[in-house]
Amino acid sequence: MKEHYLSIKKQLVEQVSELELVDWYLQQEKSPGQIVGTPVAYIQLMPINWESFSMDVQRADIKYRIHLMSQTAHGDDSDMIDVENIDHLGIETKIHIALNGFAPNLDFILRNGDLNQLMDSSTRTFQSVHSEQSAIIHTYQDYTCSAYDYSALPEHQEVLAALDLTVCFQPSITVEVEA
Repeated sequence: MKEHYLSIKKQLVEQVSELELVDWYLQQEKSPGQIVGTPVAYIQLMPINWESFSMDVQRADIKYRIHLMSQTAHGDDSDMIDVENIDHLGIETKIHIALNGFAPNLDFILRNGDLNQLMDSSTRTFQSVHSEQSAIIHTYQDYTCSAYDYSALPEHQEVLAALDLTVCFQPSITVEVEA
């Protein structure tokens, strides 16, 4: 999953120059001293659940969340649109432009570009309203891309069935596999 995180981070760093920091999300907003030098974006990767799409195809939604946090200047809602000081909404829009349609690196799932797997580009599925916690404005956006694994198709199963594997069990509980 590190490759997935790094590809999203690289996209944000290259496309949203206003960000002071892009890092893992570790619930930094719960510890006020953790957030310094704003605006910052934190990447949160969600659990991946594979499901059978049909008899021969597996499918998973790859979900991630981008948390945007900015220091307040005025202490009220005017911080959201203050272009001179914060421009939280403007940066949020730039994050959306950078990630909508972006295809993150999913080599950890797609077996390094194996042609039996396909992946869709990211789509924003949710955008939060802002919340202020102490002097920090916090919003987040959820993104989803779908991955499909076609490696269970019959032509791929024949290759596995053609392998002649002999498994021998010995009383010492060691296992030898002969190919």
